[in-house]
Amino acid sequence: MPRPRTASQLDTSLALAAQNRLFDAALDNMIQGLCMFDDSQRLIVCNRRYLEIYGFSADVVRPGVSLREILAHSVAIGNYAPDDAHAALTERPVQADLPTEATYEQHLADGRIIAVMHRPMPSGGSVATYQDITAQRRQEAENIALTRIASAAAAANRAKSAFLANMSHELRTPINAIVGFAETIVAGIHGPLGSPKYAEYLTDIVASARELTRTIDDVLEMSRAEAGELELDEHAFDLRAALADAIADVEPAAAERRIQIVATWELAAVRLHGDRAKVVQTLVNILSNAIKFTSPGGAILTQIAPAADGSRTGGVAIRVSDTGIGMTGNEIERALMPFGQSAGAYARHNGGSGLGLPIGRAFVEAHGGALGIESTPGRGSVVTLTLPAARVVGDISTAAVSADAG
Repeated sequence: MPRPRTASQLDTSLALAAQNRLFDAALDNMIQGLCMFDDSQRLIVCNRRYLEIYGFSADVVRPGVSLREILAHSVAIGNYAPDDAHAALTERPVQADLPTEATYEQHLADGRIIAVMHRPMPSGGSVATYQDITAQRRQEAENIALTRIASAAAAANRAKSAFLANMSHELRTPINAIVGFAETIVAGIHGPLGSPKYAEYLTDIVASARELTRTIDDVLEMSRAEAGELELDEHAFDLRAALADAIADVEPAAAERRIQIVATWELAAVRLHGDRAKVVQTLVNILSNAIKFTSPGGAILTQIAPAADGSRTGGVAIRVSDTGIGMTGNEIERALMPFGQSAGAYARHNGGSGLGLPIGRAFVEAHGGALGIESTPGRGSVVTLTLPAARVVGDISTAAVSADAG
């Protein structure tokens, strides 16, 4: 008859039971699967995560079961493709007997990848951990693919830029010759033309050649912008004078369509640090679009004002408002895409490469600013260029001034 346990022995037994429960809870809450085998490769203990990874039943995979029996069960329930089953049955027991640490991957039939880390124990046997790294490997593969795509895109951009730069030179040379010879003939340097019509044709040739040159320049600038290779020739300049130059550039086109351009500014003087030529070109592009899509007899208003914060040391906003056909939200999005333009008949009739606004936005963003468009079909559009305070030289002061520019 067994002797009754003393109070001390009972306390020790209860403490051990509590520790075992804590140990079991710790094992079952691990994010990795874990198995421990004795020196005969029989299972001592495993956690719940191990059973979940391989889809094992706790009734089959239990303490005392051999590693070979576990592997046979794993093959039987379809964890391995037929070609991999033999390797699992023959190589895994050898790996479990290794006297050193080893890390390897198992590729399961369902596509999952399990990272296994095997460690021998000093007293014999081994312990192994199992982690599902499928998502990690998939992400790594996607990152490699994206890197390759990005590299290919960068190489394509460089090739495109080089091609366009070369073609720009190759095209400009004959175009300049066409313009030069046509102007010489119009001037009658070697004698008068036989018919006044020839002079008209030559004038059209010169105008068309210059328009083609501008289109080539636009394509080249857009290519540089897309490749992130825009360069700024920066210095301090008067913004009002830059706007006046842009207005003067488009005045003949506005006069031809009987469109009035009015310039107003709330700022007495504004000096910016940036690329004056690119700012003027951006304003010319915007004004040209406004003229193109405003009906004869309409009006265009240009404004220079403090940016939204209204601070004397804040940024500057340049707004160009027209009374033209306006745009929908989708048309605005299209207009800001390279080579995009409204699909309407009016837009098709007026033509254009569709690069004016995208190039303007690229120039403004290169200065740390932004280009925004607000528009309502049939009621006109407002294009706003915002340049940051960092571009303003000194403080700005407000003074309402208006000038009829056309």
